[in-house]
Amino acid sequence: MNYWQRSILAGAAVVVALPIAPVAAEFVATGPIKGQVCRGFVIEACKFHVLHAVKGDSGQLFTIRDRYERVSEHRDGCCWIRTKSKGAGLISWGANIASQPEFYERTAEGAYNKLDIEYVVFPCQERN
Repeated sequence: MNYWQRSILAGAAVVVALPIAPVAAEFVATGPIKGQVCRGFVIEACKFHVLHAVKGDSGQLFTIRDRYERVSEHRDGCCWIRTKSKGAGLISWGANIASQPEFYERTAEGAYNKLDIEYVVFPCQERN
């Protein structure tokens, strides 16, 4: 094996040995974070509410964060995060009760109202 062949093999070995780190994108909110609240059974009427807090495991309220590693959907400069499971009847209902975060809006008087959110929606930019 000549010098060039050894050099090419050594270079190829180095390239193969380097770990490939995935580039993690994040989605950053660029405006108000809102929650979609839907009412009704067969025919639903939905409305957006500005979200101010989310309840933690300890029961304490926390500010809604403005950066997310994943979103359910990103289109036209808007991010959507599904918070509820749908389509499996009682199984979805049970899963939602057990695992859905509790979101709150702040009233003009400063009190917090709990909201039953289907989606969290916000204007966003994807950043690498």
